[in-house]
Amino acid sequence: SYRGQICILVLGTNDASKHGGSDKEEQLKAFGKMCRDFYLKLLEIPKLFLMPTSLLPRDVQPNHPERNPNMFPSSEIIREVCRELRGRLYPRRIRFLDLSRDVATTSNLISYPNKNILLRDNVHLTQLGNSLVVKNLFIAVNRIPSGDLNVELIAKPKPNKRAKKRKNRE
Repeated sequence: SYRGQICILVLGTNDASKHGGSDKEEQLKAFGKMCRDFYLKLLEIPKLFLMPTSLLPRDVQPNHPERNPNMFPSSEIIREVCRELRGRLYPRRIRFLDLSRDVATTSNLISYPNKNILLRDNVHLTQLGNSLVVKNLFIAVNRIPSGDLNVELIAKPKPNKRAKKRKNRE
């Protein structure tokens, strides 16, 4: 009776905020390998539909000024790994979900068209930020073609035993 499942993978930004400095390219390459290996391990689960997301926005932290607030390069690595696995091995079981599109705009410097999406720590999302993420997750899951899922998204209603008994009595 196994019908498959959707796994939405939202990674935190602490490790990715260290993707900077002189060895940035090596760090990003290692991050890509880690993502690829992790996704391949998850996709060993039969019928799993995997949706890795972009990294959520963050800003400069006064307590950790050495950390890079720009999550765009790491998010692009995730996008590329998904594209590679989708094209080569799992054409209908993995899809990148770009949460940054509506939650924040990312460029070389991060700007926030939606103010008040981060708490004072400049990392964690506010209620508004969380609601934007949930809205985007809901929209994305509902846009997956059912043929890609191999799942019945809407559970069939269980037969009403009382109605059956009533019908038999009549």
